[in-house]
Amino acid sequence: MVDNRGPVTLAVTITMLALATLFVFFRFVTRIWIVRKVYLDDWFILGAWALAVGFSASICAGTGVGLGLHEVDIAIKDHGLLRKAEYAFSVLYNPALMVRGISHLLQLPELTCYWIDDQNFHLDILSIAFEG
Repeated sequence: MVDNRGPVTLAVTITMLALATLFVFFRFVTRIWIVRKVYLDDWFILGAWALAVGFSASICAGTGVGLGLHEVDIAIKDHGLLRKAEYAFSVLYNPALMVRGISHLLQLPELTCYWIDDQNFHLDILSIAFEG
């Protein structure tokens, strides 16, 4: 019998994407109707969500062509499609994390209740964001 982890991978991916969508939606609801202003960090989190949608779509597409199966159990005709899906989610993963991290770093001065006008502070944020 073939051990297929594809359905579990698909279920977890869809569940996490639905939760992320819900949280981003309510973040924008509170920013628009309660705070009445959308900040730069909100747009970055929206970009991170868009990258996460692409990342999740590539995982879902991969489960349809063998992601979750052992290598020997994947049909030869599906190897090319699976490699494309794997490439897509490996390319989208790091940018999604980086954009999410930049969003959190941009939100940091807002959470500390003051904006630091020091030029070095902004350079520190950029260096942290691009360190990985």
